[in-house]
Amino acid sequence: MFRLIRARTFTASFKFRLLAASSVASVGLYTFLQAVPERSLIWSDASLSRLPLPDVAESISVDKSVPAFPKNIGGKTEFTLLGYGTRSVTFLSFRVYALGIYIAKEDIPKVKTVLDSKFMSNFTNKTKGSNHHEHVSNALKDVTLSSILIENLLDADVRFKVRIVPVRNTDFNHLKDGLIKSILASSKTKEIQREQGDLAAQLEQGLDELRKPFTTRGSFAKGNALLLERLPNSSLELSAETYDKQGALLKKTHLGDIESPIISKLLLLQYLSGDRPLSPNTKEKSCEQLSLLV
Repeated sequence: MFRLIRARTFTASFKFRLLAASSVASVGLYTFLQAVPERSLIWSDASLSRLPLPDVAESISVDKSVPAFPKNIGGKTEFTLLGYGTRSVTFLSFRVYALGIYIAKEDIPKVKTVLDSKFMSNFTNKTKGSNHHEHVSNALKDVTLSSILIENLLDADVRFKVRIVPVRNTDFNHLKDGLIKSILASSKTKEIQREQGDLAAQLEQGLDELRKPFTTRGSFAKGNALLLERLPNSSLELSAETYDKQGALLKKTHLGDIESPIISKLLLLQYLSGDRPLSPNTKEKSCEQLSLLV
């Protein structure tokens, strides 16, 4: 049973102090986008009684310029949609990519275990709420506490998948640059770089690993999908899906794996926590659904 009072560490100890101010500042993938419809999300697990009843639809529209996103993704691990939205480049005010964040179905029970009342009792003086769900919900909205809660979920090996679909033609080089810029913009990354310890070396190694899958791959058409899947060992699997103009899947390509666990952690903290998440509406929806699982 996971009763984490502070986040445990991964290789060479990724230190996040329990009540330290922890804000994951985000500069988005600068080649992508933002605009989101309001709608409840669902899980098929009948035991999750607090969630809405299942919808007949198999997919959900995230942005009208790209194909609808599947609510569930199959494969070796089955994932279900947590939250969705879009990303826009603020200084140009145009949408650049549609985004979905998924959670592994078999890891859903871990959310309740990790974010239990004993763990949340550490924050009751910082969150308001009449019940456990409200305490978790308010903590996930908090700039500092959201990073702590999401980090504990990641350290408990809760697996997530991020699905990114550009709304205009781009290329793999821009995708790579966007991911790296997002990581480097993180306040946690800056903290690691200042300390110049083992984690700084791991970060540099991880960034080098992240660059390799994108080299010499050429264009990436509007409507295709980049998938980032966090594996059980905290590595990050990158793959790309190619679609035709009618939205039918043509092929799926494995791009490579990023073995350094610091990369998957920093990216997911950027998406799900802090004061400047990469897609605020996606973070809001995802965290609200997470709070329904406790």
